[in-house]
Amino acid sequence: MPESPLIDFRLHETRAGRAGAPGEFEEMVNQLVHVLHPGSRSVQADPGDWGIDAFAGDLHGTITVWQSKYFTQIGKAQFNQINDSLNSVVKHAAKHGFRFERWILCTPCDLNPESTRSWQRLEQRYLDEHGVTLEFWGRTALTERLRRPEAWHLRYSYYGGNPPPRIPLPKPLTPLSPPDRTLSDPWNPGDVVRIRDQRYVVRRVATSEDAGGFILGWRTALAIPEGRSHLVWVQQTRGVGAASLKCSVNARGLPPVELYVEGPETSTLITRCPAGRSWADLYRAGPLPAAALPSFFSMAAAAGRSLAQLHESGFDHRRLEGEVFIVQDRTVRLRDGGLMGAPGLPGDSLDAPAAPEQQHPPYTAGPQTDLYQFAALIWRSLTGNPPSPGPYQPSLRLFYPALPEDRPFRRALSPDPGARGHLDELIKGLNVCAAG
Repeated sequence: MPESPLIDFRLHETRAGRAGAPGEFEEMVNQLVHVLHPGSRSVQADPGDWGIDAFAGDLHGTITVWQSKYFTQIGKAQFNQINDSLNSVVKHAAKHGFRFERWILCTPCDLNPESTRSWQRLEQRYLDEHGVTLEFWGRTALTERLRRPEAWHLRYSYYGGNPPPRIPLPKPLTPLSPPDRTLSDPWNPGDVVRIRDQRYVVRRVATSEDAGGFILGWRTALAIPEGRSHLVWVQQTRGVGAASLKCSVNARGLPPVELYVEGPETSTLITRCPAGRSWADLYRAGPLPAAALPSFFSMAAAAGRSLAQLHESGFDHRRLEGEVFIVQDRTVRLRDGGLMGAPGLPGDSLDAPAAPEQQHPPYTAGPQTDLYQFAALIWRSLTGNPPSPGPYQPSLRLFYPALPEDRPFRRALSPDPGARGHLDELIKGLNVCAAG
């Protein structure tokens, strides 16, 4: 097994011997999964483990599975073990009524060219026959994850090397002080920023400038509170954007608020990220295999119900893209409230598919704008393409001949907001398609 410059997986054998190394490696992987996916669980074999060492989700619904194999190489004998584990989870899923949408193999070695070909054939077979995505976390993938800041303690505990570094005192960030016009106090991934009495490690950040001369600057960031393991979503804005943050505090269907600061120039809202994976992670641009359609339509219907809660509170989002919907088991939640309290402005859709009324004056907005964006997200997941900008959309049956319903999808993408129907009609269509 090739040696990593910083992580040598052979240390499991050095400590525990050949017989004990698989168990210690599995324990490390289960802890790593828990760090990267808070809320995940380990499975104790009793007598078997159903092909599951760790999972995220609900064993009464849909789960993601991690399986550890302490392989030093992967050939025919190892693939026999892999197939045995996959057959086990398929059997127990059918027997106990749960679904697994991802199965992730974790092993301390990488694939050679021939074993890569065998793995890719296995990936395609499970995607076609079961709608299940197989992933391979070998030496390279595990090393990359163990080097992430949130896994530093695991790397140090199991593999030695440098201890977790002391984080220097950050440059203070004071949300209540007047910012410059563009919120240009820079944040970058890996930075530690202070908001009130809490420090946050920035994972991902995006900034939008003033739009069309309006006093609106917007910064969003995915971060981890220092000393904690959960993720938070940080939003900072000013001017008319501050109204949307204030509305988010008590709106239905949104994540719990950890901190809200309303200042004379800058407002900051920090919410706890819902556990789960985003729509964008689960469903790349289509077309989708037929076996994946029921779970996709069920997920999209649940996302529509979450959006309906926001509308029932009297607000609209206007920035609906795949990262906004967080999926866990049979539940889908909104990550944030978008621009729910701000008037329509040029460019306010950011990375989301812009409805026609968002692209020209008077930049009107409302639930019908969300309906278009939501339908456009569904359309792209199903077809791999954005919707047509014209008044007519091709039938989805060109992609999926057995689809029982497609009129609500095409109707919701009308350039005329008044001709789009209602969100509940689209949700009904999604339920019909989920039932087949």
